[in-house]
Amino acid sequence: MKFSEYESLDLSHKIILITGANAGLGYEAALFFASRNATVIAGVRSMQRGEQAKSKILEIVPNASIHFLECDLSNSKSIDAFASVVKESFPPIDILLNNAGIMAVPYALTKDNFESQFGVNHLGHFRLTALLYSHLNDHARIINVSSMAHMQATIDLNDPHYTSRSYQSFKAYAQSKLANLLFTHELNKRMKNDSHQLLALSAHPGVAMTSLFDKVETASWMRFIKPIFGLFAASAKQGSYPLIVACLDPNALPDMFYGPKSGKKNEVTTNIKMKSLAHDASLQKGLWDLSNQQCSLKFLED
Repeated sequence: MKFSEYESLDLSHKIILITGANAGLGYEAALFFASRNATVIAGVRSMQRGEQAKSKILEIVPNASIHFLECDLSNSKSIDAFASVVKESFPPIDILLNNAGIMAVPYALTKDNFESQFGVNHLGHFRLTALLYSHLNDHARIINVSSMAHMQATIDLNDPHYTSRSYQSFKAYAQSKLANLLFTHELNKRMKNDSHQLLALSAHPGVAMTSLFDKVETASWMRFIKPIFGLFAASAKQGSYPLIVACLDPNALPDMFYGPKSGKKNEVTTNIKMKSLAHDASLQKGLWDLSNQQCSLKFLED
């Protein structure tokens, strides 16, 4: 599917929430949606950077309806406060784009004592989705941004935070990206059982040069190949195309996985190989139960 097919849409009837909208893929998606008249709610960890991003967007789209609010996905209290403001201040959401993330960072814990990548990339979005679930439109869709790094992943539900395993930053990132896919699949099953008509999808940007690379662990192998990436990687704008198409594709079906079409930087495909573990039903359920337990929630429990 060609991205150009979506560039003339009028989205004035859409309420779209994007996490990590101050830079990279999230910023490009926010700019695209704002320029097509959608109301955009942008969750950002740093309000200073959020205001800078908002100013940039308003320079390009002076009449943009875009609202930057603090949402630190490493802090459950921040997520809770953000969700409360959204539910109190905005109509029901049409599109929830769970985009924010960190990649291959040194070992650290979130405010809730989760390993930072699993905590931010998966548990933070799990919590946010749970809290906003009742505020989603009847035909809303939820997009979880994964990565082809999930192909390198295993997931240990007994030790997701590396308390007993040896920590490797990229493997921890890959685990979190596999979790995004497992979450998407299990969410669709539970929404179906809950008689909702919501749709959960996944997307990945391919190799796109974004701010994710700025904090890659300097001791890892990534520091050696980072300069090479710039020679063939797509731009952040191009990397946002699969995310945007996943949000808008009128022919979307549950569990579709959107990504860039090989050799075609302006085209998007769903013909993407996914690791078999992502389809493991027992692993999907196990992660769901663990996520509810870790977040002290009962989101769509059996």
